[in-house]
Amino acid sequence: MAETFATVAGIRCYKMNSPEKVRAAFKSSAIVDWLELTVTLIRGTQFRYVRTHLGTILQMEKPPAVLPHNPTAGGVATQFVIRLQDHHAASLDNLESVMAALSLKFPFARPPVVSGIEIAVDFRPRTNKADVANLVHRMQLSLDAHGNPRQYDPDKSPSRGFCNRYLNPERPEPVTGLKIDRRFNLRIGNDGDAIQYQLYDKQTDNNGKPLASNQRRARAEFTLSGEELAKRIHGVDGSSRPVTLGDLRTFKFESLAGLLHFRRFKSVEAITTNPVLAKMLERTLPWREYGITNYNIGMTAFNPERRPGAVRSPRPRAHSAHTYADAELNDIVRRSFRSLTKTFA
Repeated sequence: MAETFATVAGIRCYKMNSPEKVRAAFKSSAIVDWLELTVTLIRGTQFRYVRTHLGTILQMEKPPAVLPHNPTAGGVATQFVIRLQDHHAASLDNLESVMAALSLKFPFARPPVVSGIEIAVDFRPRTNKADVANLVHRMQLSLDAHGNPRQYDPDKSPSRGFCNRYLNPERPEPVTGLKIDRRFNLRIGNDGDAIQYQLYDKQTDNNGKPLASNQRRARAEFTLSGEELAKRIHGVDGSSRPVTLGDLRTFKFESLAGLLHFRRFKSVEAITTNPVLAKMLERTLPWREYGITNYNIGMTAFNPERRPGAVRSPRPRAHSAHTYADAELNDIVRRSFRSLTKTFA
């Protein structure tokens, strides 16, 4: 496929195969997909009683999982982790209502603590002509996030890698496994990491049932947990403070928009005029198949600012100088998170 270029803000850049303007082709919205709460009871009980009552409150035949923390030999515990999702986690009023109802049956020793949250941005097609798969691929290539990138391949035998295709940037070039395949979900981060990402073409609901054609959408999501969540809510100095539902009442979700940050590669000509370096980049710069997330060329591009007259910084750049921000996607994410602030509280 021939490489094409465009000039953006005076920079000659690689032009991805994305003929449509995202805002014109898709309607975007940010949601809290699920929220995990740790509740501490005054008196101990078994998790099955908490789960059964939670199912009654939510009017669900299959209530959410309730995990006991440090249960006794008889299964009795005073602390439980509960994950609420979909419309139950869509607003603070819903969450507080559920917790208030639960506390009537099982009095709380202290306010519930938010121990994890997943936030997603959905891009729903406005017309049948909108190319969902192409938008998903564009986001997978341009998400600026790092931490064990991999793709889930359902056709791969679980006994030979648990269905994961690892995109390891440390392996020598060329590596077929480094190429991001638009057919599969892109995951970044490991289970238990404070921040994890996933970008995919959402075609099924949470129960694995196919969505109606008009419900299919491109989705970019991330999860926050532990001290990282507390730091994002309370600030750097508040990483040890627990996060309560009340803290989310005044929280501005747009402050998290930077976690879904998208960038694009510049052209070789815009990166260097050195002919030797230019030839190396022409051979290795991952235009279409490789993403920002596993870009391992030109680590010096993260060096502190050294342009003539610029103030030197002891800290490295936040982003590679070989890339530029995808202003369209980043602006959509910011606007979506700003709307979430209003709808959630």
